[in-house]
Amino acid sequence: MLGDQLAERIDAFRNNDSIIVCLDKNALAACIEMATVLHTWIFVIYYEPISDPYARGRILGALIETGNFVLNPEISPTEYEYIYSEFSSHIEEKKREAMSILNRSKQINSIDRTFINGRNILLTDDIFRDEMGMAIAKALLKPLSPAHIEGAAGNIMSEMSTKLYLETQGATYIDVLPADIFDDDHYFEEQDTYTEEERLAMAQNIANYWH
Repeated sequence: MLGDQLAERIDAFRNNDSIIVCLDKNALAACIEMATVLHTWIFVIYYEPISDPYARGRILGALIETGNFVLNPEISPTEYEYIYSEFSSHIEEKKREAMSILNRSKQINSIDRTFINGRNILLTDDIFRDEMGMAIAKALLKPLSPAHIEGAAGNIMSEMSTKLYLETQGATYIDVLPADIFDDDHYFEEQDTYTEEERLAMAQNIANYWH
């Protein structure tokens, strides 16, 4: 399984005061496998994407659980200002809806964000497809002081591999893929059989076995 393969490649983080930061709930299965092998905590980043009202199918940014809005790095601040001037009421309404969803979810991490201070961080996702996940992670980590940050993924798009090395202190991944690759599921032999709620529960409780 993906998590086991990644754990083998980053065994130096086993029992080493590390935290897996899960960049997407879809990657929880791999994160749980990694945490089981490496004996680490898991911190899940919760966010709600905000669609771009000006360009169908594009993400304008995301609202994270702290209430901050993270702009899609593919959109310049100047372009965002233009879009916002045209659709400000719509965007603010979508932000309120996103915050309401985050509040209602009551999805509580097993550790507080400040627990990240002074510890090794593994930014983990099944696929590093674009910069959005990294931007959200940076917004989360900005006020904190982790000791070390590395990236870990099964697949990474070719243009993101360089970006990941520049943004972190190391990166581990299994495949580098071109931008026009087929759907995300091609890499995985079988789909995860657990529900999202079951995966969240495992992620929240996994550290209890090791700490």
